[in-house]
Amino acid sequence: MSSIVICDDNSIFTDYFANMLAKILKSKNIQSDILTAKNASELSKLISETDKLIDVIFMDIDFGADNGITLTRELNKLLPNTVFVYVTAYIEYAEKIYKSKFSNFIVKPITEEKIEYALNNVFSEIQKRQSRTIKICSSGNFISVNIDDIIYAESNKRKIVVHTSAGSEEFYFKISEFEEKLGKGFYRCHKSFIINFCHIKRLLRDFVILDNGVEIPIAQKKQPKIKNAYIDFISTIGGEINA
Repeated sequence: MSSIVICDDNSIFTDYFANMLAKILKSKNIQSDILTAKNASELSKLISETDKLIDVIFMDIDFGADNGITLTRELNKLLPNTVFVYVTAYIEYAEKIYKSKFSNFIVKPITEEKIEYALNNVFSEIQKRQSRTIKICSSGNFISVNIDDIIYAESNKRKIVVHTSAGSEEFYFKISEFEEKLGKGFYRCHKSFIINFCHIKRLLRDFVILDNGVEIPIAQKKQPKIKNAYIDFISTIGGEINA
């Protein structure tokens, strides 16, 4: 792991949490920087200035004057590969936190057992994400793309533009080589477009409608093949056909 951030406006609590967390990480032979932030502006500065990946953020729901749930929803877009764990003294927040993407939550008072349980879920989540991540070398830079986050990809001149629920990213790469890296579950329905079968809302003859509302054209020569390919994919995962 690269770094872990604890977000809480109580410095005594964050010191206690950090010491307990360091003890647990040491027992697991895991090296990681433990950073702290007491408000949203400190967290924003930390994110912009750190040169290390932030793997985990422990987010207090009552984060000073800020709402930790709202902040996490914003950070989900900025840090799609970061795992979030909520920390709260109020169990009634449990329903609200499901509006954001997170791994677990810890109810105060914290204990080693609670932190270790949450960390085990975090490790499992990170491992799962890494196994579904592909690395692309573009112009000398390495870019990591989580396959499960991809809704569709398109070729724009010599670049690939990858569209996810969190936004889009572009890099220099051949669409044919990118198609090979994606593997099962993706289909090149047009010379310039690759779609994720998991995000199909409606499959029509000339185009496909994705669950983000985007319409992608289907090349004429692909029209007889795409429906069968989609049916084969859905049958393997036991889903419903949106055609």
